[in-house]
Amino acid sequence: MNNTVQTSDARTLCLNIELDKNAERAAITRAIKMIRGIVAVRPMRQDQVISPTLKRKITCAEKNLANGKVTKFGTVAEMDAYLSAL
Repeated sequence: MNNTVQTSDARTLCLNIELDKNAERAAITRAIKMIRGIVAVRPMRQDQVISPTLKRKITCAEKNLANGKVTKFGTVAEMDAYLSAL
């Protein structure tokens, strides 16, 4: 009879440990979902927003780059000389 009690206690202990692990996993999963939700809906600050004018300039620069309309420099000194001449 003692053996049965010990086995039952051991099973109960294992079950309790497994339930604790599952509860921890669930808590971590809930926390991650909550953090993702907060980050997803957090409004951007005004200085983080790309204005329509800046967006147009970025698009134009991307098109120029794709078409090879860029000025390339081999060194920083070459770039400095070019910019000084402007």
